[in-house]
Amino acid sequence: MVVVAAQKNKTTATAVLLSAGSGTRFSGSSHKLLTQIFGKSVFAWSLQNLLEAEFQQIIVVTGAIDLSDEINKASANCSNNQTNLCVVENKNWHDGMASSLQCALAEAQRLGANSVVVGLADQFGDTSDVFF
Repeated sequence: MVVVAAQKNKTTATAVLLSAGSGTRFSGSSHKLLTQIFGKSVFAWSLQNLLEAEFQQIIVVTGAIDLSDEINKASANCSNNQTNLCVVENKNWHDGMASSLQCALAEAQRLGANSVVVGLADQFGDTSDVFF
């Protein structure tokens, strides 16, 4: 997790979930973000943790795989309906994580965000309390 220009009580940070990579270093039978852990995908756990942190805006950057079903499931199971969830496809995901971060920051700027908190979708153990 990286915090950029966050000023407590002065701004509301926009959360970014980077989930565009191909996961080639993972040796499981499916993409690492779709791997099931305790009945949910790794991606669903990560998104749920951000939703529970009650950010006003969450930007999910996708790319190598279609995560729309996972996004729909995770957001449907969350009681926080105050979050603006925005999905951005990084068509250049194969260029690396920096290209995904560029997509996220461009969208955050378009949305008027003045700070962001960046999370990685494969770090599902980062529960909502680590974002504060």
